[in-house]
Amino acid sequence: MIDTPASAESMRHSPNGKDPLALIPAFAGTPPTWWRTLPWSVTRSGDALLLRAEQLQDELLGDPANRDVMLACGAVLANLKIAAHHLGHDVRMELFPDGTGSPIVARLTVGREVSPGREDEALFDVLEHGMRSLAHGGTSVSPALVAVLRHGARSEGGWLDVVSDDARRAIVGDLESEAVAITDAERSARRLLSARYGAGTLGPQFALGGAPALGELLYTLGASVQPVNEWSAGRAAKLRESTLEAPLLAVLGATDDTPRGWLRAGAALQRVLLHASVQGLSATFLNEPLRHPLLRDALRSVLFADGAPQAIVRFDFSSAGSARDAHRRGGRTATAA
Repeated sequence: MIDTPASAESMRHSPNGKDPLALIPAFAGTPPTWWRTLPWSVTRSGDALLLRAEQLQDELLGDPANRDVMLACGAVLANLKIAAHHLGHDVRMELFPDGTGSPIVARLTVGREVSPGREDEALFDVLEHGMRSLAHGGTSVSPALVAVLRHGARSEGGWLDVVSDDARRAIVGDLESEAVAITDAERSARRLLSARYGAGTLGPQFALGGAPALGELLYTLGASVQPVNEWSAGRAAKLRESTLEAPLLAVLGATDDTPRGWLRAGAALQRVLLHASVQGLSATFLNEPLRHPLLRDALRSVLFADGAPQAIVRFDFSSAGSARDAHRRGGRTATAA
């Protein structure tokens, strides 16, 4: 499955092909029309690219440590590396060059020349052209498919735990239901406090609007992700049913729960999502339990995971094929122009 035919050579042979830093920022995300900006930017600084977190959130209930934004930044780094490999270059990445308190997340410089492998070329093909249409379709999850997704996670220092047995699925489903109930209660409390005292007097932690969810952030980065807003995921019973009936349910994480670990997990998650897109799968995030510390610890104990879970993903066999939003596809093609 990894040995997929390579994509076009247009980028590598362009006049700017010898300067990958001039081309790879095109793959750092294309905002949907209903966003004015992305919460990150990639800018040139001399012989380096700087990945900067532009919109770190203060909302305590939504994303207390900006974990979702850091996961998305890790996914951006995976995209940039894949695009650079397509151009025949490796990239050196210095994480948090000015410390974790700085908005500069990573500094990228050109590394040694490399011959792009078929795996990275297949993933780049998704970034450039969108999800491929599989003629055979898909109805069941094979061990080979699971192995490919796990390989994608391991290659960036993450892990992927497939929740296949009914007992663990039921527990994860119960955690989803509990998380939705907690989220609904929190939102109701914020509405009540805002109506009584005014949102402007309560500080950002009581703002009615939530931070962009992880699914919304990764939707901009090329893989086939359904832009479901976890803040309004629906009633508890519906979310539990989605968990139990998922064709493939997986939890992705990293060994440590720190900003650097979040970046590694985000890069691993993006590779998994791109591999899934190559195989005709679409992804939806069921991350509600990860927003609540006690439920997150419960999920960790259920999975016996060596590290911290960072994303709960439902994979579905997509019938959409290569049909993708023209705004996303058009904004992602890099040329010499």
